[in-house]
Amino acid sequence: MHVYYSKLELVKPSAGSYYVKFYFAGRRYRYFSATVLGKSIFPNALVGVERERLAQAMFFEFQTALASGWSPNQQSEATLLEVVSNLKLKSDDFSPKYFKELIGTVNRFTAHLRRNKLSQVKVKEAQSQLFKTYLETSTTTVSTFNHERRRLSSLIGRILPEDVSNPMGRIPCKKEKHTLHKPFSDVGGVLRDIQTFNDNLFICCLLTYGCLLRPHNEIRLLTWGDFSRDLSYISLEGKRNKSGRNRIVPVAPQIRSLLNKGEADQNIFSGGKPYNKFYFQLLWRRYAQQTNVLEPNQTLYSFRHTGAINVYKRFKSVEKVRSVMGHQSINTTLRYLRGLEIETLRQEEMPLIEL
Repeated sequence: MHVYYSKLELVKPSAGSYYVKFYFAGRRYRYFSATVLGKSIFPNALVGVERERLAQAMFFEFQTALASGWSPNQQSEATLLEVVSNLKLKSDDFSPKYFKELIGTVNRFTAHLRRNKLSQVKVKEAQSQLFKTYLETSTTTVSTFNHERRRLSSLIGRILPEDVSNPMGRIPCKKEKHTLHKPFSDVGGVLRDIQTFNDNLFICCLLTYGCLLRPHNEIRLLTWGDFSRDLSYISLEGKRNKSGRNRIVPVAPQIRSLLNKGEADQNIFSGGKPYNKFYFQLLWRRYAQQTNVLEPNQTLYSFRHTGAINVYKRFKSVEKVRSVMGHQSINTTLRYLRGLEIETLRQEEMPLIEL
């Protein structure tokens, strides 16, 4: 028996996201992307003309699929292994690092399904306990549990209809203990000591402290093309930083005077291709082994944390710290400040007591 579906609509609320709407067998369906069709089309990730163009492309894909006999029920009748294995992820939709992490999660999760004889579990039958068991057996720390949970939740969300709740939502994150990167009391003295050890590490530490960039990816991968012509600011597109937002970061004159600009496509440290992801980690380890100026729990990231404290003490503004740190939300900044044990309230700001 042929099941009829209503005429498709491409809906764009006055303040909201594009979605395709239709009724199938008397049930309403809404899709904000075309992932259920195996297509990496995410119109709402873009803006302006490109957003509208991708929305039209999404509409066309659903129109073609329904006319060819596809039904929303097919997704839930397929096995979880089939759907996750065939999930098409495009590298252009993610930062290189996150794309690699997602592929790793797909590989680990599908291997878990095969290893534990769960290959025939249908999408519609997958309960939160299945995913929780995977997370508990495949991760070893609180941090890796939470990161793997977020990635898996994103993947499962892509294979479910918009009106089906994600079972990952019933698995809470584990509470992480904040690791305190102890700030420097004499940041200038430490920087001068590092300068005598290694020039590249010195420039990395300067940029970590003075520009509040993250050392291992944002700074390590910098090219001269990321700098303005006069070296007065650095521009990083969203895919190149953790928050996913474009960032423009001023460069202090003291740092500019130490930079010798090269060709736009050259890495600022190697002069060619960037060093591997462990480059600064290993340099810092070697430096820490031979110096006597560091205190316990002072790390390369302590420069970024010291910079954040400096900004907060000068402006007493959480929003200012959020902006310079490149955090996506104010909640991240508040957690960050708590982790640094910064006093966000002073005694004189508390209620007056009159006895």
